[in-house]
Amino acid sequence: MYPFIPWKEGDRALDKFIGEKIMDHTIAGDPDEMFILGGLVAKQPVPFYSSKIEDAWLVVDKLKSIGLEIAIYTDTYTSTCHITDAPSSLMTVWEAETESVPLAICKAAEKMTEDSKK
Repeated sequence: MYPFIPWKEGDRALDKFIGEKIMDHTIAGDPDEMFILGGLVAKQPVPFYSSKIEDAWLVVDKLKSIGLEIAIYTDTYTSTCHITDAPSSLMTVWEAETESVPLAICKAAEKMTEDSKK
């Protein structure tokens, strides 16, 4: 029998970071009522990238579209995401291990973005 793992709310500040730095959105509003500026919808809410798998897959698709490779591993208690720039000669790996797949994807993407600032 598998242990019960409660659903955990994601990190809205991380959702905003992912929306701006990875997804290239302009985001306005406070963390409770953030929305994406521009586009066809006047006030499109910021997706829950760090807590909903369907929103996290948008991040994976975006990262793949710029040539990065993503590997996700799960076990009973943890999820790990590896993001690599494998085609390059100096392969870099950004990794995050958390309690959920969406959060692991976002934390690894955050590390990648922070690392590129150095």
